[in-house]
Amino acid sequence: MEEINTNLNNADTPSASLSLPDISPPSTIDALFEAWLGSIDPEILILPALSPSESLCHLIVPAKIGGARSKGQRRLSDNHIMSHKILLWRASRIEVYDPELEKKIKLKTILEMFTIPSNNFGGHILEIATVLKERFEKQNWGVVVPAPVTNAASGTGQSKSPRSESDNDLEFDTDDFESANKGSASNPKPKSTSVHRYKITDADLSSIPRSANRIKTTCIWALAPSYHPLFGLNGCMHHIAMCDSSNYYISGGRVNAAVFGHNGLEMGQCWARRIDAMRDGVHGVTQAGIFGTAMKGVYSLVLSAPYSGLDEDTGEKIYYSVSGAVKATSSEPKLDAPTTRALLKSIDTGTGIRVLRHGKHKGSWKGCPVEGLRYDGLYQAVGWATKMNQLGGKFAQVGLVRMSGQADIREDKPNREDLLQLEKMKDGY
Repeated sequence: MEEINTNLNNADTPSASLSLPDISPPSTIDALFEAWLGSIDPEILILPALSPSESLCHLIVPAKIGGARSKGQRRLSDNHIMSHKILLWRASRIEVYDPELEKKIKLKTILEMFTIPSNNFGGHILEIATVLKERFEKQNWGVVVPAPVTNAASGTGQSKSPRSESDNDLEFDTDDFESANKGSASNPKPKSTSVHRYKITDADLSSIPRSANRIKTTCIWALAPSYHPLFGLNGCMHHIAMCDSSNYYISGGRVNAAVFGHNGLEMGQCWARRIDAMRDGVHGVTQAGIFGTAMKGVYSLVLSAPYSGLDEDTGEKIYYSVSGAVKATSSEPKLDAPTTRALLKSIDTGTGIRVLRHGKHKGSWKGCPVEGLRYDGLYQAVGWATKMNQLGGKFAQVGLVRMSGQADIREDKPNREDLLQLEKMKDGY
């Protein structure tokens, strides 16, 4: 059995405040800035709103460099912090967002960078950027939505998975992580063979009306009518706006995913796309499989497109190879990637990690969902071991065990009704 590594170094970086404030009026923004700037930067308070008529390179470039440094767990210089203060203050003075400004500075991208917890921007930067982002989202970033047009084309956009390589073949020892179990995770249980996992049939598909006159948004973000059965206020895709059949964004009602525990979720709850899972506070990002920080640990993990021959999933146990495991060529595992450090921090804390299985997680455990994403409960990261790929490179593999005291995994989900909704969703609105 591989030696389990548990003595990990903590990241020496500032702690991030991960609360997401509500939409705030300018007075609240001013209060946040007053607490941040104090009396040391009074000259910033007289600066005007950002304008598309001026050169803004002196703000854009430091923002990008600062983002790269912060994500890489490197301390920001005083000049970078000052630049961020000026950028956010001048953005806060904007009352009506100008789409020409977006073309010039890409403020939407910059604010999103500030608000992603894994980028490690903490305190006032995170809070102020979150408030500004939600304010400008309500203005649709200055874009006026025209009347919807009709289009008979339909799309079947798929979520992109960053862990899609499948080149290796290694054997697993299912006892590797037994000795590292800290006592709060359950032992594997034999799974019932009588679970009925529904697969959608041609008859089901033929029962779905395909309207040639359905609303199809192109190029412009637009919300569905409030009465729409799927994308309306009472539908499973509520508060999700579309630009075409594969591009979505959250228009409101987002739940903070930077919270440990179930976060109000039910076992077996399903989602069609990662975007609506992010809306409900399940997983905080739409692409990466790991959501967390090196300071706090992992909040959630999506199992999708496993590394063939490296990863293993038995339902109760998961052997999760860190990003880059397939192409690793080093003689020692690399542990400095932000997502890897977040996993190692979770081993230290023992805090439960929300695990979602994706329909793309096929070829692994037989109980995986047929399509979409399904919440399968909390798992504990119990240790990590050094493994070797076919190239002879070494990488870290983390062992996770499902925690006790939870309801069983709902292998019967998604059911027929869920799958029909997923199929209808492909038509958009």
